Amino acid sequence: MGHSIQIKEAVLQKVLSGNKTHDEISKEFGIGRSTIGKWLREYRKGGNINLTSKEKRPRDWTSEERVSALLATGSMSSEESASWCRKNGIFIHHLKQWRQDAVSGMATDFKRQ
Repeated sequence: MGHSIQIKEAVLQKVLSGNKTHDEISKEFGIGRSTIGKWLREYRKGGNINLTSKEKRPRDWTSEERVSALLATGSMSSEESASWCRKNGIFIHHLKQWRQDAVSGMATDFKRQ
């Protein structure tokens, strides 16, 4: 199970303040040093941590979020789409399924008219 955004932010704030060692923070929050190190590397690499990777399962995405994902990745190359998916905690096959679902839904609506 992933940690909440609030926990990740609190841990990073303590780490970045420099007032405590990683060991002390690890014990205080009950989070492994390797996990804290991973969050810190992600933060230093991109200025933030991947807050969505374990926060939300793909099946929990709303229709609006799915359409936004399709719009965001629609003109991207395969490599760019894969990178976007990793950053947002989903896989390419989710986008493909969501695109298929959207097209099927439109076809059904079109037949009714």
